[in-house]
Amino acid sequence: MNEHWMLPEEAFSWIEKTLPNGSTILEFGSGHGSVRLSKNYSVTSIEHDPDWINVAPVNYIHATIIENDFSTEVGEIGWYDISAIEKKIPSKIDLVIIDGPPGHIGRTGFLSFVENLSNSNWMLFDDVDRTSELALSDKVANIMGKKATHFNSQMRRPDGSIRAFSVINMGV
Repeated sequence: MNEHWMLPEEAFSWIEKTLPNGSTILEFGSGHGSVRLSKNYSVTSIEHDPDWINVAPVNYIHATIIENDFSTEVGEIGWYDISAIEKKIPSKIDLVIIDGPPGHIGRTGFLSFVENLSNSNWMLFDDVDRTSELALSDKVANIMGKKATHFNSQMRRPDGSIRAFSVINMGV
């Protein structure tokens, strides 16, 4: 298991302190962290890579990566196929986790779907130590009229840089 791909321990701690057991999580990008989340929460995972589907006991939605105007504008490959997602996500979402698709594909396409998630309670963006993910987190906070709170982790990337994540309280 490559821990550099999974949410940092501080993100899991934040989730476990903030959300009561049984809460509903929608995550973009699945992996070994989904296994941990599934122990206490009802999780729906949006995943493009068939190799990561059914890694955890969660509800999977397979959505291929397709061209996306927001992604194209910033030179990214694309984002999840919204038509595969929009009618299958839970109606009530306590936490949205944006941890996919992988950075080499890009996550800016999330902007094309964010309005569909305005009734969620929280959003958590992983990898905000990377410029594009930080910009996405801050842009979503601005669109929603909220503030993103940034957290550094003790976890480091293979190059020695510090991992970070941010959260947006959608209810405040």
